[in-house]
Amino acid sequence: EGINIPSELPIMLLMGVITFGITLTSTTSSAISLEGKKFWNVKSLPISHNSVFKSKILLEALMGTIFGLIGVILGFILFKINIITILLISILTVLLAIHNGVLGLIINLLFPKMEGDLPIRAIKQSMSVFVSMLASFAITIILIALGVLIYRYTELINLVVIGLIGTILIILITEVLILKYRGKKWYININ
Repeated sequence: EGINIPSELPIMLLMGVITFGITLTSTTSSAISLEGKKFWNVKSLPISHNSVFKSKILLEALMGTIFGLIGVILGFILFKINIITILLISILTVLLAIHNGVLGLIINLLFPKMEGDLPIRAIKQSMSVFVSMLASFAITIILIALGVLIYRYTELINLVVIGLIGTILIILITEVLILKYRGKKWYININ
């Protein structure tokens, strides 16, 4: 009989590559730790913790979105994806990039490495980077499994993307609420 390969396979592979590319490269997982022993300077400025959080998340979201949208454009060109699917994947890309920034920041606030003598140690030898990579990898695997499951039962790629958008929105809202209600305390307690 042979193997029946769905015509949407390139789209699903593209979404997998974009998801892995965005979620496994978090700058916010070490953004606070990179301040090191001079973190007190940041805390003494007349800038709210929310402004610090937003700036770090915005940088992460911008970089992740650019990477993701380059992949979306290449997918559009190479795989002749329809415009509705492109728009849905673009929305997913932006949400993933924001999620990645918020998740990395939460983890860095929980596991800051402030005593490093070299900035590279905040990146290469910190618990926050390791935990962030593990969490991102787990979420990515869950999203891919969910996408495959939705496709298996519906065979509608747009429904798959909508399901992933809904899932990442739930995760993102949860992360934002955690950051809003717990982030300030974690931020203030960093020495």
